[in-house]
Amino acid sequence: MTDEEPRGELWDAPLGEVPLLWLDLEMTGTDPDTDHICEVAGLRVEGGVETARWVGLVKPPCPVGDSERIHQISDEALEGAPPLSAVREPLAALFAGAIVVGHTIGFDLKFLAAAAARGWIDLPPTHALDTRLLARRAWHRPSYGLRALTSELSLPQPTHRAEPDAVAAGKLLEVVAAELKAKTPRQLWQAQRRGDPIRFREDVEAVLRRAREERRAVRVAYRVPGRDPFVDVLEPWAIEGPRVEGRLHERDVRKILRGDRLLWAEPTEHAFSIPEGFETSCPSA
Repeated sequence: MTDEEPRGELWDAPLGEVPLLWLDLEMTGTDPDTDHICEVAGLRVEGGVETARWVGLVKPPCPVGDSERIHQISDEALEGAPPLSAVREPLAALFAGAIVVGHTIGFDLKFLAAAAARGWIDLPPTHALDTRLLARRAWHRPSYGLRALTSELSLPQPTHRAEPDAVAAGKLLEVVAAELKAKTPRQLWQAQRRGDPIRFREDVEAVLRRAREERRAVRVAYRVPGRDPFVDVLEPWAIEGPRVEGRLHERDVRKILRGDRLLWAEPTEHAFSIPEGFETSCPSA
């Protein structure tokens, strides 16, 4: 997946109206250059309702080898399956105009890109929503594996087969999107992006800047690495680049908060004044 901002109106549409493609693949190994896809599950979901799907085995041009121990798909089971190239059109129809969702989905997209390079299918999208990255942003957990997260949340369980794993990831997205109070796919994508430079989610930054102009405090959720997020009321005294400085009410402390660790921000009616003589110590970058 790329770190470049996704383009298109689809990414800014209400999340409940956007076609999402819950996707999972099973493969013969972990190297896209030498291993191949042997099972595909794509479930197209809009507003929580499944509208289309393609689920099935595809015959790879190599034995499954040791991967059978993971997904329990044997060479014998694949004997009558079509090659991936034979399902090019139905897969293209599933992907068209949809945003892909999966757990560690970048791994799956690499295998699809390798298959496209061989001329078997159309190129997959370069942007997707990764439930593992989103869970890491939203929660502090000992494991961010799909089974661990869905077990804790009482969601449908993955089994190392494509369809149940795709469903598990899709259901996990619904929970983590609510946790992050995301209203559009772009807000989720901005929440999951990692690396330098650190950045705000655009909607969070907009709420903070408006609150500072109006001198109204905001309610925020903030996640420090190694801890669960906390919720507090923040007076945003200064916003410099991807950081905000101000007072947290419940903790009654002056703090500098990193924009990428702010999970969400909501306006309140609580008015505040910037202390006389205040000089920000917030770095500009």
